[in-house]
Amino acid sequence: MKNLRSVVAFTALVNLLALGIFAGWLGGTGRLSLERVRAIRDILAVPVAEEEAAAARAAAEAAARAEAAAETDRRERPSLDSDSMVRMAGMTRSVEEASVRRIEDEAERIRRDLARREADLARREQRLADDRAAWLASIEADRTRREDAAFTATVARFEALKPDAARAMLQRWVDAGELEVAVDVLMAVDERNAAKVLGSFADEAGRGVAFQLLDGVRRRGRLLDGAGAGAASDGSPADDDDFEPAAQPNGGE
Repeated sequence: MKNLRSVVAFTALVNLLALGIFAGWLGGTGRLSLERVRAIRDILAVPVAEEEAAAARAAAEAAARAEAAAETDRRERPSLDSDSMVRMAGMTRSVEEASVRRIEDEAERIRRDLARREADLARREQRLADDRAAWLASIEADRTRREDAAFTATVARFEALKPDAARAMLQRWVDAGELEVAVDVLMAVDERNAAKVLGSFADEAGRGVAFQLLDGVRRRGRLLDGAGAGAASDGSPADDDDFEPAAQPNGGE
């Protein structure tokens, strides 16, 4: 949970820094100002439906005013001949076409600018994701190294014990609810020594623990040679002199 909170806090901080850098870039390149911020706020304050309705009303009012002005102009001025009307229509069409071209050029410029900004943001997000993945991988690698070193040290201490002392260590793990730890260590030592340790559980008090350990080993897909016979027999525990520390552990899972 602590690692999760650290990751969330780090991600939030990185995103906040990215937003700050982006805002600073907009301000530094003259693309963002207080007036533009206010204009954006005013635009977003009005719903799209209301804006479209207002635009439609304004267009209708403008058309009505233009029609009224044209009607007034027709009344006040004499009618033009056909050539003059054609010239005026051509001029009007040229002005309209030029206006349309300017609008299209501006729209294309805005689209290119937005596409460039989106590409920049995507690259930054990918860099942040790569950095986060590398950071998490380094944390996991450090954790694995620490756990492997601690487990290796535990196995080495266990192998150096006499059978009775090793039995006591296994018994403490089982009593503490750490059966999986006991099974991991037992599977990591030499099988002959593991069998001798399990043989020390041959008395009535230790057979239940031996059963749990053997069951854990079987569930891991490996049965220690001779362990079952040693745990189930009524023979005496092995002598301390017979316990040989393993020269090369097999390695835990």
